[in-house]
Amino acid sequence: MARKIKFALEMKDGAKVRNSLEELRENFDLEKAVGYFLSGKLTEWLEDRYYEDEAEALDAIDKDAPDLRARLCEALGVECADDEDLDVGALERLNEKKAILRQKTSDEAIIANADKTALTQEDLADLLDMDEPVIYLCGDSFNIPARVKNKKYIGVLGTPTISIKANSQEDLDAKGIVFENVKLPWVQERPETDNKTQNSLSTTEEESTCALPMEQLKELFQSIYKKELEEYCYSGTPQVWDVMDLEEKEHFSGEFNTTQKTIALNLICKGKYKENDLIFIRVSSDFKAGWAFTKDSFCFGGNIGSGLILYNNIESVRAVMGWADKNGFDVTCKDQNFYHLDGWSQEAGREVLIGFASEDMNNMKAFLDIVKDLA
Repeated sequence: MARKIKFALEMKDGAKVRNSLEELRENFDLEKAVGYFLSGKLTEWLEDRYYEDEAEALDAIDKDAPDLRARLCEALGVECADDEDLDVGALERLNEKKAILRQKTSDEAIIANADKTALTQEDLADLLDMDEPVIYLCGDSFNIPARVKNKKYIGVLGTPTISIKANSQEDLDAKGIVFENVKLPWVQERPETDNKTQNSLSTTEEESTCALPMEQLKELFQSIYKKELEEYCYSGTPQVWDVMDLEEKEHFSGEFNTTQKTIALNLICKGKYKENDLIFIRVSSDFKAGWAFTKDSFCFGGNIGSGLILYNNIESVRAVMGWADKNGFDVTCKDQNFYHLDGWSQEAGREVLIGFASEDMNNMKAFLDIVKDLA
């Protein structure tokens, strides 16, 4: 008989409770316990470990009971703080959002941010009321209030259309509002004649949409990135593949086998390019994120989100300078897409592999500025 794998419950301070009821009591977190109770996971966890009395006691609790917290604590044999402020309705909605996201993706980084994700306009209003600094948008369209300053909105599992009372990127900058992977109202739609070029992009057999041949693109890249490549990556013969160690925050030139290269190309370029289409590719050592310059596009993928931006679709590029971990750049596209990429961020489990310093941001902007004008 196959052995059932017993899942852990995440409790106080992120502790993974896997073994016993005593361990659960030692690391007890009421809000998380109520969430697991509402989803049925808490009862399942108890039953898997043959705590039958406690499981039966949970089954007897009405989810709408006004004394839900007290009865849950009693069933598990833990103290219940009388002044604990718990929104059961919010926890039920969180479980609903997690269930919906799991239907759309298996990416645990996205599901883990369900509490910061808006699936509807009502979800967005709730998150704004909670003063969340970063909000993930998963839906077709959202109305964003321009009066609420210093917010970051990130489109996930799609590119939502944004409605906001602002007329330019400068208006957003003045209010501290940042968008990533969304369609903004003032970005002009691409001419119809460009669509054929975008749709035809697939493999090395297709003609590049950039005027510069590959060898000249590589020379351009190496001349712009010369100092960074020598300092962070390698010296001597230029390499196409670069690996970034997320633990040590260091670059090194890596030797990948065919399988690893295929995984990286599918992750970052969605299988649309082959190795000889690459000018440069940077991938994390755990193969969870990365970016690439190709013969005619900038690609990124993994747990930072994903995108494929043709050079001839770029309207403008703007470097965003701040502290070392706040650098990044904005790309506005002709087809209404807008991307904001952080230079380095571990916010909400997202590692963005652009670089570390302002010079890295300037290098990327310089390269894209040149190739977009040649495309």
